[in-house]
Amino acid sequence: MAATPPKSPSKVEDSSFRKTTTLFHHSLITSDFDALTFSAAAALQLKVPALSDEEQGLHDHITSKSDHRLIVSPYNSSLHLLDLERYDHATRLLAKALTILKPIRDGYATEPFLESFNFGEVFSLLRKLVRIEGHCWQQQEFYVVTFRSQLKPNADSNRLFDLDSYSHAEAMASGGLLKYWYGVKDENLKNLATCFWRSRKDAYEGGKGPWHAQARAAAGIWYQSIVFKTFTLTIEDDAPEPPLKAFTPPKDRAFFADPKKTSLLSAAKAVKDLTPFVGTELEGIQLSQLTDAQKDELALLVAERGVVTFRQQDLTLEQQYALSDYWGIRDRDPNQVDPRHVTVLGRNDDVRVLESYGGDYHGDHSFEVNPPSYTILRFVRHPPTGGDTLFTSQAKLYDSLSPTLKKTLSGLTAVHSSEQAYALSVAQGGKPLRGPVRTEHPLIRTHPVTRKQLINYNPQFVIHIPALTGVESKHVMEFLREHLHTADDFTVRWKWEPNSIAIWDNRSVAHRAIPGGYDPRAREATRTAVFGEVPFYEGPSQNEPQVDAKEKQEEIFDGYFGRYDEGKEGEITEGVTASTTAKAQPSAAEIVVN
Repeated sequence: MAATPPKSPSKVEDSSFRKTTTLFHHSLITSDFDALTFSAAAALQLKVPALSDEEQGLHDHITSKSDHRLIVSPYNSSLHLLDLERYDHATRLLAKALTILKPIRDGYATEPFLESFNFGEVFSLLRKLVRIEGHCWQQQEFYVVTFRSQLKPNADSNRLFDLDSYSHAEAMASGGLLKYWYGVKDENLKNLATCFWRSRKDAYEGGKGPWHAQARAAAGIWYQSIVFKTFTLTIEDDAPEPPLKAFTPPKDRAFFADPKKTSLLSAAKAVKDLTPFVGTELEGIQLSQLTDAQKDELALLVAERGVVTFRQQDLTLEQQYALSDYWGIRDRDPNQVDPRHVTVLGRNDDVRVLESYGGDYHGDHSFEVNPPSYTILRFVRHPPTGGDTLFTSQAKLYDSLSPTLKKTLSGLTAVHSSEQAYALSVAQGGKPLRGPVRTEHPLIRTHPVTRKQLINYNPQFVIHIPALTGVESKHVMEFLREHLHTADDFTVRWKWEPNSIAIWDNRSVAHRAIPGGYDPRAREATRTAVFGEVPFYEGPSQNEPQVDAKEKQEEIFDGYFGRYDEGKEGEITEGVTASTTAKAQPSAAEIVVN
């Protein structure tokens, strides 16, 4: 894959301006296996340098007591430490970032590797370290190996532990092993281990020693099977993606549906309208089994009812991708870690606090020139109570306005901004994929399928109404926010549970999650969305705006998505300003143990 040209080194990258992330001595850090494996305790060894002059004296004092050997495995002893002085700057930075690696789900032994660990946090820390230490990152590849094993019931665990410990020390002496992680066996005696190497050559040399030979021999005695996969981890240059341009998406699949939706509704055991105006639950239907006709009819139902919900679904992540791809071209949030989906987690902050960004009503990144149409949110896990989501009908909000106010608002536009989201991401150590944008959209828009007029306002992203004075804009937006927050009769509150799914139309509804009152670690979902049309208002003398021919869809996506369509088999790509993505299924080789 072709690399983006690196930025020219700036003044901060000169060694005289560079700060270094120092290490506490490893003896000050715990040696507890569970803490190092499941709580990323090795990260406690990192001491990020002071960023202010007032703190520099304290930083200098800490530096004098620092170490150069890093904890990179569950073994916190001298023979198992990584001597950072042996490696180049980029390798040292990645090794430090990998100290926070930990699993984010219990089923890591059998679940997909890329979805089982906190890779987003790892690469966010890497970006932060790159900036702090003034490193000009240029594309570099690393080598990753995963081992999925199943023990025999009579396996000698003590002997295997000794072999693992001695083999790891042997690999550390050889050099190039930047991170070693392994979990605990599940009820079926299955487990996962993974190694991050500087290169494939290092991995080969590190496995040639006598302890590795003994470990391989023992595998034939005490393991039912061991399957390994290899990945190339490519960390790209520090270069942002270009802003998105307007384009005409594929025709909405709702236009191809039977208006009566016979195929879809006849397959359901029950069709329950959750409120008179918004929300429908379908029972007895598996989204994984839908025909194309049913998918079209579901799109129409979502457009008409705003949100359609399902429980007890067996839809996999790959099938979620496929359903979104059927409806259109998948969008990518600027702060999205995996380019294929957004991982949605719980939160317990107070939305009444001004700084508590993200808890108010919104349409998914409405600041884009082509905001999303259909969104799928699939919950992997969810607490018994808390974490509900509100969906409010933008069509009914418009219908309830007086004729005079409808006429006034229909001639206005509003500015949607990603600036606050961008600033929050940077403040939390992230580096968004694209810079902040402001996009002007009609304040009242026309739904392309239902032809209903919709209020196109949400308090999370709308910052100004350009045709009004500052005071007028403020008061109109305050009214619209109150209108939205008091629309209990046009709102459905959906209670999630594991394996429940909601599909909503971002044009038809605004939504917000209700935080607090539960353990946020117990809430995790995957979200996919597809690009919609450029918002338009079809008034008495207005039609949908036409997109210039030079901005054809294929041109846009050759430039914007091409980098994610390329790549060799078994490659993970991570940009210092981009995010983790598995470009293809990794190659795999199975060790058959008799």
